Amino acid sequence: MRFGIIALPANAAALADTAMLSERLGFDSLYAADHLFAFVALAYPFLDGWATLGGWAQLTTKTRLGVFVANLAWRDPVLMARSIIALDQFSRGRFALGVGSGRFADQVMKGALDMTGEERIARLDEGLVVLDRLLRNDLEPFSGRFTTYAQAQTEPGCLQSPRPPLIVAAHGPRDLKVAAMRADVWSSYGDLSRIDLDGLIALTKSRNDALNAACTEIGRDRATIGRSLIVPNSAVDPWGDPGPLTRLVEELRALRSMRLCSIGRDRTATTTSSRTALDVLAPLR
Repeated sequence: MRFGIIALPANAAALADTAMLSERLGFDSLYAADHLFAFVALAYPFLDGWATLGGWAQLTTKTRLGVFVANLAWRDPVLMARSIIALDQFSRGRFALGVGSGRFADQVMKGALDMTGEERIARLDEGLVVLDRLLRNDLEPFSGRFTTYAQAQTEPGCLQSPRPPLIVAAHGPRDLKVAAMRADVWSSYGDLSRIDLDGLIALTKSRNDALNAACTEIGRDRATIGRSLIVPNSAVDPWGDPGPLTRLVEELRALRSMRLCSIGRDRTATTTSSRTALDVLAPLR
């Protein structure tokens, strides 16, 4: 089992704090959010996730870094590939890419970039194909529905081989099929409402069953896809109480869910989760 934090630093000091905290407490991963506003607290200010990752890459040496999740409905995959290559270089091969089709209001971009669910999922699917090719240094020309290029350039390329991991956030039947086809890791989340622990476990099991069914449909071995769960603090706080955390980890192991992430802001783990992280996480790994 691996443990991570999704942090939303509001300034340079908070950015440095979260980087040092993740290393000191032994978290496996530290993720930035690709949002225009904080959906967990609408008025909360925070720095751009991609810029934040560049700072974290210089301030950490062990923690894996990534974005959770980038919206391929309105992010160009060719330009994104260039950013990923740079961040994989900056982090010395510690970068992972989380992507989705856009679910929250700022990701969907109502008005300026409003589009149907079908188009968002189609952009996710095609964008993953483009990213997989470019991050593997596949320079063959590509012509798709949304992206076309004839002369690709990826130098200096990624440090990781064959490329950084692709984590795909998916919950409905159409995007779960995309995850089954394209993902190295599937990511789910609990709920932004006041779901309890039993509800979180039941919801995650249901979504996991749907992913397995999608894998069977396309002929992919379900064991080749990792699992990840994001637990919003507004639902269940996995770091505040070792008892529920232990039970959650046991349930996730049965689903082959090997990553557990908590959403926080700034120094969210400093007071409420430091003891849990130090005393509880090690034996749960």
